[in-house]
Amino acid sequence: MDNFKPVLGILGGLALYEPDFMDSWEPIHVDTPYGKVQYLYKGKIDGKDVLFWRRWFWNGEICPPTALYKMQRAAMYAFKQLGCQHVVVHDGAGSINPDYELGDFVLLEDFIDFTAKNYQSYFTELDDPCINTIFDTPFCAESNQAAVEAAKSIGIPLKSCVLAVTEGPRFETPAEIRFFAQIGADAVAQGVLPEAVFAREMGLCYTAIYSVCNYATGVKRSGDWNLQEMSAAEYDIMDKVHRLIRALVHYMPETRTCNCAHYNEDSLLCTRLALKNKLLSREPEPWED
Repeated sequence: MDNFKPVLGILGGLALYEPDFMDSWEPIHVDTPYGKVQYLYKGKIDGKDVLFWRRWFWNGEICPPTALYKMQRAAMYAFKQLGCQHVVVHDGAGSINPDYELGDFVLLEDFIDFTAKNYQSYFTELDDPCINTIFDTPFCAESNQAAVEAAKSIGIPLKSCVLAVTEGPRFETPAEIRFFAQIGADAVAQGVLPEAVFAREMGLCYTAIYSVCNYATGVKRSGDWNLQEMSAAEYDIMDKVHRLIRALVHYMPETRTCNCAHYNEDSLLCTRLALKNKLLSREPEPWED
């Protein structure tokens, strides 16, 4: 892929399942230490190189959210390998905030993690470096500003959002939604984790734009969401999603001034070698003689 320099990596989700929002595209095959990446495309939007990954799909079927992390880990590695610096995901969320309506677009500013995953990292083995990744800015502020400007240019308001992230595959109970509301969540969804962590560890600028596709359980009415409501919301926003992603290509900065590429430099606590050297150089304790 000589001379291919992607200005944006796009992660598909709600209303963004196919590559047909691009002007041209072709599938590419990438193998990583974490497995192959299926449904990855390189293409162009208004003459600019982009990457698109059909997130959620495996062997022609939609995979459960509890297995998505395996593909996310490989995909973020591949995006980095292919020279990508900025990635954006679009997906759907359930509204908790009473000011959110079906079809609203929200920009994730923060998240509250209610997953039970202990594999939210590339560094999970005994031989890996010990890294505590900093998340004082969960989403790239520079990329988020670009998303705001792109949305404004085509007349789409973006509302700020704190997302409660659940693991699934089940949906949430009414009591859980009431709890999420009490602690400051505006919406609930699955999938953004551990993807955001993988992106941060790869030094990628990660932006998440979600659309409100249903009301969370017990919000604005009794009972749960229904599939017809969700499908109708997805159909209504599809054109807006495509236009927003195409606009965003023109607003992503060519030169990064954010700290996303350097977070791990500040996060690295110790490596096995550094720890070994420290232990070897210290004076033995009396009981170790």
